[in-house]
Amino acid sequence: MLRSLVGSEMCIRDRYRTAELWFDEPQVIIPMLKFLAELVHDKNHRLAFPPSSANGILLFKEVSKIICNFGNQIMAKPVVKDMYTERYKAISQCFIIITRTMEGQYVNFGVFKLYNDTCFMDVLAVLLKFAQTIPLEELMVFPKLCRAFFQFIRTLLMHHTGAFLEVGSDTFLHILNCIQLGIQSLDPTISVQAAMALDHLAAFHFTNIGKDNNEVKVMQHHIAANPSIFPQLLKVVMEVLLTDDCQNQWCLSRPLLPLIIINEQHFDELKTQIALSYTPNKQQTMRIALDKLMIDVSRSLEPKNRDKFTQNLSLFRHELKVLNQT
Repeated sequence: MLRSLVGSEMCIRDRYRTAELWFDEPQVIIPMLKFLAELVHDKNHRLAFPPSSANGILLFKEVSKIICNFGNQIMAKPVVKDMYTERYKAISQCFIIITRTMEGQYVNFGVFKLYNDTCFMDVLAVLLKFAQTIPLEELMVFPKLCRAFFQFIRTLLMHHTGAFLEVGSDTFLHILNCIQLGIQSLDPTISVQAAMALDHLAAFHFTNIGKDNNEVKVMQHHIAANPSIFPQLLKVVMEVLLTDDCQNQWCLSRPLLPLIIINEQHFDELKTQIALSYTPNKQQTMRIALDKLMIDVSRSLEPKNRDKFTQNLSLFRHELKVLNQT
């Protein structure tokens, strides 16, 4: 029925009631969520609200209410037959909807915090709770769910890192574990999104070291609760770059630089471990190649510095290829 209602006034008027009554009927709720995904999609800049207009804010508030209403109900209902059909397919659309509102640039999210409106944090909590209910192995099995999730996380960390940090340490660790799996994915679209998400978070951490504000304190709290998470991510990124079939060298270079800068001691230890994994006659060559990564690279994330590091990484990959062939 709802397939014929896309774009109709009836679907707009009854959206809350639909989500409330038919939340557990995939044939109804999924077309409705797809409608919302199209509604909030700023395709060809069609959602061009004037600067003084509150339409973008109102649109987000309405959509977030629907997702919260649906999410709180669907997570309380056990799955009967098929997890993907009954839950994951709709969750994918929820990720897409909020991703598009964040990417659209037509919502002034700062207004919500200014006026103590919790709608953004409420819908964020629901989406992150969605993420926590999905076992990591299942997340990587379903391509559409996986891509929607990683695009959501990448967009969230690009535009709203501070809001993300307000989640609990368990959620923080779960999302970073998801990012780790994404970086290791053989699907380039997923590994790119995961690498970009990690770059935004690691860069945020580095650029705020030494500052005295609430976001820094929250980040420090998360790191204190999970002290091995960034060193582990550094190791994973390096391991992927050491493989012959690495297809996303440039994208992986982005998070690698801030990870190295904030984990310099661990990086030195990692270089030793990597060199020792080679045969004795190749260890010195590998150690020299690893040391060249940071030649003429300073402790900053300025564009020129990033570009120099990327060049060094390209040279390293070339030397690695030669070394592996000898």
